[in-house]
Amino acid sequence: MSELETITPQFTSQEPALAHGNIMIVDDTPANLRLLEEMLREQRYTVRSFTRARLALAAAAQQRPDAILLDINMPEMDGYRMCERLKADPTLAETPVIFLSGLSAAEDKVKGFRVGGADFVCKPFQLEEVNARVEMQLKLARARQAERDLLEKTLNGIVSTLFDLLQLTSPILTGRSNAIRDVASHVAGSLAIPGRWRIELAAQLALLGCITIPVELFQRAYREDAITDIEEASFRGHPRVGAEMVSKIPRLEGVGIIIRHQLGDPTSALPSDKELASEIGLLQAVIAFDRKMADIRRPKDALAEMRRAGTFDPRCLAALEEYAPSRAAYELCEIGVRDLQPGMVLDCDVVTRQYKAVIMSEGSVLNPVWIRRLINFAGTGNIDNRLRVRVPRG
Repeated sequence: MSELETITPQFTSQEPALAHGNIMIVDDTPANLRLLEEMLREQRYTVRSFTRARLALAAAAQQRPDAILLDINMPEMDGYRMCERLKADPTLAETPVIFLSGLSAAEDKVKGFRVGGADFVCKPFQLEEVNARVEMQLKLARARQAERDLLEKTLNGIVSTLFDLLQLTSPILTGRSNAIRDVASHVAGSLAIPGRWRIELAAQLALLGCITIPVELFQRAYREDAITDIEEASFRGHPRVGAEMVSKIPRLEGVGIIIRHQLGDPTSALPSDKELASEIGLLQAVIAFDRKMADIRRPKDALAEMRRAGTFDPRCLAALEEYAPSRAAYELCEIGVRDLQPGMVLDCDVVTRQYKAVIMSEGSVLNPVWIRRLINFAGTGNIDNRLRVRVPRG
């Protein structure tokens, strides 16, 4: 018997065009399964039924149900244990579980809620009660998902706005930020870092605080040129500024901590969270590597200096040794401002005709905000209508 056959439900009713939800029923009594399936089918639910918890778990892993009606007393694995297994799986943990039981004692219900159950239906079943409890759990689950989706969109919008701010401030900061992100993504992938989004976002926004210091100072300090003590203090303060901006955003507190420690922060102890501390070490290595690359430009020389320092995780250094900077191919052309597209790169400074002020520097990677700014300036006749840009090939 194939693996697919072993998880085929005992009873299945599917009406995709009409289905209100995908419900899984787990009960070792076939008569109960038939009764519940018939009741739910009349309410236009898609139903999958199983007599064993092990088979139900395998099926749920293949296709996540919207809700599970789960008997408590079953052979091999009871309902409590199956519910614990479901809640331990990140992909299934949010699935509402409604226990089916002839047990009415308070301690039985308390145990069910403790292992993650959302509700109870007592045997014998009543159609109205089963339908009402299933419908309520589906409504609650969909409301939670809608809230998560909204928060995700809000978070993405905030992060995008922060990076737009970085782009508007300086194309140099933007270029270095993209380089740091690319290196961090490579290292995180090589080390199989779980939840890579946090370290990649911290890398992308690592230089956010640099918008508070002059670009010329940033360039000299980042290349580790000779600077005054006051300038050094100003540069080394940028991680704290960036961290304070990011940490105000819900769910990004960890990102802010990583950013704060990118250059080492003697005023703040490293977090006790091992994963967070590891990601801080990763970003520190990536920043050090990129700073040396900005000056030396040869990866082998940069890594040799970092190894001599003896302060970086050897695993990060090994991953950096395999890093090869991506080199996008560009085609140089002259194009009208209204034909500009995100991703194009300015090949010259954009200067106003009247005051000769630079409104956008050579090397700026165009985004929708910058393109709109150029269109507005061109509309007043204050800049040329055609600009020299580099267009990515492919």
